Amino acid sequence: MSRTVSPAQPVPFQVSPALRHDVRNHLRNQIFDGTLQPGARIVESRLARELGISQTPVREALRELEQMGLVVSYPNRGSSVRRIEPQDAAEMYTLRAHLETMAIQLALPRISDDDLATLDGLIEGMIDAGDNQDPELLTKLDTQFHEFILECSGHRLLLRTWQSISPLNWTMMTVVRLRDRNLRELAERHRPIVEALRARDAGQAERAVREHVLVLGEKVVRDLEKIAESRNDERTEHGTPG
Repeated sequence: MSRTVSPAQPVPFQVSPALRHDVRNHLRNQIFDGTLQPGARIVESRLARELGISQTPVREALRELEQMGLVVSYPNRGSSVRRIEPQDAAEMYTLRAHLETMAIQLALPRISDDDLATLDGLIEGMIDAGDNQDPELLTKLDTQFHEFILECSGHRLLLRTWQSISPLNWTMMTVVRLRDRNLRELAERHRPIVEALRARDAGQAERAVREHVLVLGEKVVRDLEKIAESRNDERTEHGTPG
């Protein structure tokens, strides 16, 4: 006896009592993985219909994303994914370099062999992600690596300050996509930080983390400058004002 097999249906959006957090995480993941590109409009009513919910949790989620620096809202014009400009990247990475240099100073006398093994494991995970051409996973592990050092510092306010700029960093990593880079090399660039920590060499550890962050920042700024130039060229070609 034959039976009709229904085509596979998309997995429905899952909701929970904290509905606005579900919507926020849903949108944040789409921004991080590039589904929602910089400048993309987010229409409250349309998104609410797609998710099968009211507009209130969507509006609350967008407000949280705006506070995180991922979305911009305009009166009577709705919301859109924030465009990251070269100056934004330059400021964020120089701030990161200062925060992480301070963190590594504080972490050095506290870090244990088990902590170093955790950092080694995160690097190996990044290498595997790079070999598999998975920039999204590599970015997540990269963020965990740096956050773990912040946690080892024992400075809670420093950690919270760093976390407040981390989502912006994720968005930048998504903008440049990393697909034109050697991802394994990007993962390997974390090793000098761990080796300096293992050697208990404060000066080398500070230099390693500062160089790591600032060199990456320079690459991101250059990529964003190319994106901005391309956008300006398109406007000129179509006679659109800047």
